[in-house]
Amino acid sequence: TSWPEISRMSHIIGVNGRFCTIKWLKINMYFLLFAWAAMDAIRAVLFFSGLRYGGAASWVYEVFPQVFTMDTVMGIFLTISAGAKVFLWISISELRRRSLWLCFAIPLAGFLAEVVYISRWCSVMGSAAWDAIVYVAFLAVVSVFNFIYFRYRSTVFTR
Repeated sequence: TSWPEISRMSHIIGVNGRFCTIKWLKINMYFLLFAWAAMDAIRAVLFFSGLRYGGAASWVYEVFPQVFTMDTVMGIFLTISAGAKVFLWISISELRRRSLWLCFAIPLAGFLAEVVYISRWCSVMGSAAWDAIVYVAFLAVVSVFNFIYFRYRSTVFTR
């Protein structure tokens, strides 16, 4: 079954005959993964360029030189993460078995990277990064929800 055929369906019958609705799969495919990949790409540009500090990037990097290295590493990670989300989209569209663990592993890797970055950034800068903390909470919720959803529909992903 190809993705164009699946996208016209409202459900999939798994290998064991189990009836699985695919509404969340469609939301995940058409919105969540591409919006998430785009957000990671935009955040990578902000990390690489220093635009996340407004016009004070040169001052921040001069006073806190470790932050420049941390921002560069995080920008590289976010670029890789955006590519991984596109790869995940392809895996889901082909109903590959690897999509089950990728839907859990990719957000988990992002979660761990964000936690490390936030803790290191806060220790260097001496403040809290609330926007990043909200993003980490989002990653945790999506990771757990995707794990439960795709585990329940594991019979559909057979290739």
